[in-house]
Amino acid sequence: MAFIERLLLREDIDALEHDLSRARARQADDDTLQMLEHEISRLKARFAALRSANDFSRAA
Repeated sequence: MAFIERLLLREDIDALEHDLSRARARQADDDTLQMLEHEISRLKARFAALRSANDFSRAA
């Protein structure tokens, strides 16, 4: 389950980073950029908190 959640979070992070890049290119307002940066940081923290496949193999 954690593997799938990590995969989905990684996809969400990649998509938001792409959105952030596009927002910067079109010179979006600071609130939009800050919201995207905050959401990326939040998802990265969740991603880091999840156990990786390596954690599971070490525990076995």
